[in-house]
This record gives sequence, C-alpha cells and structure tokens, in this order.
Amino acid sequence: MTAEHVVVLIGTAADPNALWRAAGAEPLGDFSGTTTVISSATTAEEFGFHLHTIALGTSALDRVSRSLGLTALARRAVRTPLGRLLNSLSPADESRVFSRAVMNDPEARKLIGEASLLVAADAPATRAAWSFLHAGRVPRAVYTLQAARRYLTEAD
Repeated sequence: MTAEHVVVLIGTAADPNALWRAAGAEPLGDFSGTTTVISSATTAEEFGFHLHTIALGTSALDRVSRSLGLTALARRAVRTPLGRLLNSLSPADESRVFSRAVMNDPEARKLIGEASLLVAADAPATRAAWSFLHAGRVPRAVYTLQAARRYLTEAD
C-alpha cells in the first residue's frame, strides 16, 4: 500500500519545525503526498506541512484535574520512576491529555480518518495513535519519524 496522506501527531508543546530539523533533512524520505501535523504548538510551517493546532486541557476532566491541582502534582511526580508510573494512570498524564484533545477535535479526527499512515512523533502522542489504530480508523500507525521514513521507503 502506498501512503498518500501522512498525519504526524506531536503530543508535546515542542516546535514541529524543530522536531522536523532534528529528524534530518528529509524526515519522511522522498514522500510526495500530503503531510499534516497535529500539535498543540502554534508555529509557522517552514517545511511545507499543513499544521492543525489543537487546544489541550479543554475537556471537563482536564479542567477538574487542573482545579484540583493534579496537573501540578503530575509535573512533580514525573521526577521519579514510581511517580512516572503512577502519573501514567492518572487523568493528568500528558499522553491522556493529548489523546482527549485529539478525540475532542472534530477536524483532527477527520484528518486522521483520511490518513493512510499515522505517526506518533513523540511519547505523549502514542496513546492517541494507538487508540485510532485499534479502533480501525487508520490502516497503519508507527512511532517516530524515522519509522515512518522506513515504512514509506518500503511501501514504494
């Protein structure tokens, strides 16, 4: 199967352009199809990809977590291995917050539904990618831009 539309999920507030630069000159190889990046960062698209920005922390659960101080507690908890484990089970976990934001954004869901390849570019994006893959909404999902490049090279 040849990929025509690649959607890249970036779960951290990292600049997508910086992530692209870090992955090398051609992060997706010689892929000539459409590339959409879904991220919470707002930045210029210097690499020619379409950037769809989502709002993090807008669900009712996120607002309650913030008002109860769970997000501040989670930021401190991730400093230790046990804290990271416990945080991964909480609603304040970065991957859960990002996944909820993607699921609650109709345009993001539409873009992902049209994708032939879904890429989780960082760890917080993996939960969203896994959810879409296992719900049968995308035919293929990979973790990291390097894995996407390998898949796209092999698909041609």
